[in-house]
Amino acid sequence: MASNIHIIIVDIINGMATVYMFLILIRSLMTWLRQEVIAKFFGFFDAVAKVTDPVLNLIRKFFPSYIGRVDLSPFIALLLVEIIKYVFIYGLNLIYKL
Repeated sequence: MASNIHIIIVDIINGMATVYMFLILIRSLMTWLRQEVIAKFFGFFDAVAKVTDPVLNLIRKFFPSYIGRVDLSPFIALLLVEIIKYVFIYGLNLIYKL
């Protein structure tokens, strides 16, 4: 029974991390869109911005994430999500092997 719970928790963590990474990618691609497209799908883009901007703004605050005019904060956020995901999964693996 414990291994089933372990697998479910790992799947949930993987799924949440994947969804958040896609939202970060969508947010970074939004900067390339014209204002007419953003206005047409404002509700969706606003929701993506509200979910991802706190993390991206925090990264911009602590890391100089610009090279020229290119913002690297989405790339740093993707790396951090992956690191956090693997730390959680590694911790769960240690707990369930005890």
